[in-house]
Amino acid sequence: MGFPIALAEGVDLFRAALVWVVWAVAFALATVAVRAVIARAKHAGPLPIVTAYVALVGSIVASVGLALAGQLPMSVPIALVPFEVLGLGVLVAPVHTKHLRKVGWGLVAASVTTCGFVVTFFR
Repeated sequence: MGFPIALAEGVDLFRAALVWVVWAVAFALATVAVRAVIARAKHAGPLPIVTAYVALVGSIVASVGLALAGQLPMSVPIALVPFEVLGLGVLVAPVHTKHLRKVGWGLVAASVTTCGFVVTFFR
């Protein structure tokens, strides 16, 4: 919803698209991390865990690389940090499914922090 709202508020197309990209990537990272936690509990094999690692490390490398190359503002990788840290945290420290509520609250905190970054950097 951020993309049309930003456009309606007069934000230029590029910055509105960046807001959408940040949220799309952030929630994709959250999804693969939570799916990896569930897959680990169900002993579903390594594929969901490997996929989560690849997505998280790939998003870090891609966003920082594109920012250093001047293709993205440095605010994009900074805004993604809360979700990347949370995602890597639940992968490195094997979280049991009974702690998914805590992970959920961590996602809320990551969302609020990312929102703060987006509002601050993309004004």
